[in-house]
Order: sequence, then C-alpha cells, then structure tokens
Amino acid sequence: MTMGRGVAESPWTNVQRMFFVMLILLVVCVLTYGEGYDARAFPISSLGGVRTANGHPNHLSAACFIAAMLNSARLMLRFSNYYASSHAALAPVLGSIGRVVAVGFMLTALPHDVPVLARPHTIGAAAGITVPNVILARRIAPEERRRTGSVHE
Repeated sequence: MTMGRGVAESPWTNVQRMFFVMLILLVVCVLTYGEGYDARAFPISSLGGVRTANGHPNHLSAACFIAAMLNSARLMLRFSNYYASSHAALAPVLGSIGRVVAVGFMLTALPHDVPVLARPHTIGAAAGITVPNVILARRIAPEERRRTGSVHE
C-alpha cells in the first residue's frame, strides 16, 4: 500500500487510523448527544440513535456516529483490498475479516432505535466490531507483527 508520495504504508496503519478517527468522532457524539450521555447507563449505540433514551432529538450525534462507522468501513475495505492482492500467509483470512468488519460497520451505522433497523444494527455490531476485534486482537495481529517484525504493539 502506498501513500500519495510513493512511501510504503502498512495496512495496519488503516486499522490505527480507524480507531483514532472513531475515538475522536465518538467523543464528538458524546458532546453533541441530545441529553447528558452516561456510558454506564446507555450503550454506545445510543449515540447513533435518532432519539435519545428519553426521547429527545439526537440528529447531530447520530450524524457523527454514522460518519464514524462509515469511515471505519472505508478504512477496513482498504485493509481488506490490500490483503486481497497480497501473497502473505494470512492474506485470505485478513482480507475476509476486513470485509466482514467493513460490512459490520456499515450495518452498525443504522440507527438502533428505528424498529425495522434494530436487528441489522445489532448483527452489524456483532459481526463488524465484536467478533473480528477479538480475533484480530488475540490471534492474527500478534502473528502478523511477529511475521513482519513490526515493533508496534
């Protein structure tokens, strides 16, 4: 993968970017939530709802949440595309996981508080966030770092 000036870039840079941008946008979501957001009382999906838990409009926070999820999907597709054209030992697995994560983020962007969209949102959150992140964190990322000699932990 190359950047604009031909400098080689690790596909894991997209994963780092994804987490960084998502963190910033989720902080913006919390700050613009239609009422005081309490992470202990409300799931993170509440930030992307069209209404708050108490029924107040939540348009700005929802827009930031959608932006966070779609940006994450975009970056994971870049990650997946890199491995789709790679001959690395883990390339097929990493490419497939990247695509699952990207589709999951797209589904997670759907508002959970719209009844017809609640199930796809939940499936997206499970498929795009929970399962692949556990796999990446516990198995594949450390193996890839050992294989490439990356010192980034």
